[in-house]
Amino acid sequence: MPSLGLAQSTAKPNATQQGLARIDALEEHVARLNLALQRVQTQPPEHFLLAALNLQSTLQTSRPYPREWQALRDAAPPGGLPTRFAEVLASHAVRGLATAIELRESFLVLAPILGAQVRADQSWLDRGREWLTHLIAAVGLAEAPPPSPAQATIANVSRLLARGQIAAALADLETLDDRLQPVITGWLAQARARVAAEQAVLETILSAFAARAAPP
Repeated sequence: MPSLGLAQSTAKPNATQQGLARIDALEEHVARLNLALQRVQTQPPEHFLLAALNLQSTLQTSRPYPREWQALRDAAPPGGLPTRFAEVLASHAVRGLATAIELRESFLVLAPILGAQVRADQSWLDRGREWLTHLIAAVGLAEAPPPSPAQATIANVSRLLARGQIAAALADLETLDDRLQPVITGWLAQARARVAAEQAVLETILSAFAARAAPP
């Protein structure tokens, strides 16, 4: 009987050690799972990047993009879609955006109106001098006068839009006199919406690539 007690006393520490070993192994396994989860959360999955690229392609058209936008939201990992970008993209998903070609063509319609407004803002004396200078230049007695700053801006914006440089065209138009701004208020809103949406998608794509390239 004493020998039995000795066996029992030696068995208890062994069982305790085995239990502790199992607990240590379980904790190590949980730690590995948490590390793997963190790595997945910090690296956007492939479908998120594909959804962003698909939305970028859709933005080149003028059609609404609610399905593409929803797909991007569903695929976004934690922190992958900043709030400021989400707000911009969501605000135009139902209506869509004017294309670069549509913006260029609509500005060509507005350009003569802007030019007429520039001339209307001149005094009658300035208009008379300009008319006389052009008349003299037409018969070859003098060089044509250079365009006014506003006229040069309008012409340059037309060239920029022909090259698809909407952001640069917007920057030029901001230099126009405040009295000319009401003529292009609607056009400016459409152009700014396109630039903001394109920038939001581009930044989202770049962030996704950067996160994937970052070490775990």
